[in-house]
Amino acid sequence: MRIAIPLKNNIFSRHFGKSDALAVYTIDDNNAITNSETLPRTIDGCSGLPTWISSLNIDLVLVGGLGQGALNGLLARNIQVKPASPQDDPAQIIAQHLAAPSSADLSVCPGHDHPHHCDH
Repeated sequence: MRIAIPLKNNIFSRHFGKSDALAVYTIDDNNAITNSETLPRTIDGCSGLPTWISSLNIDLVLVGGLGQGALNGLLARNIQVKPASPQDDPAQIIAQHLAAPSSADLSVCPGHDHPHHCDH
């Protein structure tokens, strides 16, 4: 399984569409990390993110919050989306997810031009 965490300036980006890179972790059948890498974002805007992430063979994205369009785009490509623990360090986020995946609800934004009180 490949899990991605959006980053901004090398820390967890609580707003998926504002990320500038992804921390990508490869997880084996024993729930162990076998590889990790940081991939700089290669596309502009929000609409291309799901396609780019799909091209990286990502199975799951751990997010703080994201727009409905991004969520729909990821789900349409069979990419799972789950909330991340609210920490800055992606290594801590992936460790927490592997130990106890979150069952919290996703924070979905109504659009691009809203006050950011969406918990991200």
